Amino acid sequence: MNKSVVFLSHVLSENSPCYGGKKGFIQTVLSSISNGDSYNFEKWELANHVGTHMDTPFHFIEDGIKLDQIEAIDLLFYSVSFIETDLSRGEIVRPDHLEGRISEDNDMVLIKSGFEKYRNDAIYWQNNPGISPEVADFLKHSFPKIKIIGFDFISLTSYSNRALGRESHKAFLGGNNPIMIIEDMHLENLNHAPREVIVAPIRVTNSDAAPVTVFAYL
Repeated sequence: MNKSVVFLSHVLSENSPCYGGKKGFIQTVLSSISNGDSYNFEKWELANHVGTHMDTPFHFIEDGIKLDQIEAIDLLFYSVSFIETDLSRGEIVRPDHLEGRISEDNDMVLIKSGFEKYRNDAIYWQNNPGISPEVADFLKHSFPKIKIIGFDFISLTSYSNRALGRESHKAFLGGNNPIMIIEDMHLENLNHAPREVIVAPIRVTNSDAAPVTVFAYL
């Protein structure tokens, strides 16, 4: 098996957790060869913020860039900062979690918190860590090449501190140099910074977010 390319995104299923404990994905079989039909065919019903997914500026900024306005070149990342830091329930990531661990050439930040181990439990959405607006300010001021941040917990917003989370989303997604967000990533088996990362969202018109498949070249 070739391990030089790996997925950093979870497989989408009806068990995929969704922020707030909502049901985010329904998979319905419309025809099945095993039932005597001539082909297999399904219908999917999904929230656009379920599973590993990307928030665009339009998620919180009315005139922000929408999903179908993102250029392909802006979904390729060649200089990734990989930060491992254990986060407890409801803990908020501050700039000091990142200081000294990012270089000026980085265009992507990945945070591996270890919280992914709770993904099959209610704690994953009820007590998830979050990220403060100060981190957005820190990255934009000190590392202007950063275009996206991703992490292995369900949302930038800690469910126990939603007001702060709304401000944080606005801080990341607003302004002249927005930083997009990938939530609920699969980083469990990643132990060092990837050489390259490709983010492939479902492309939908006039939308604020979409599930993504994330590939990493190690």
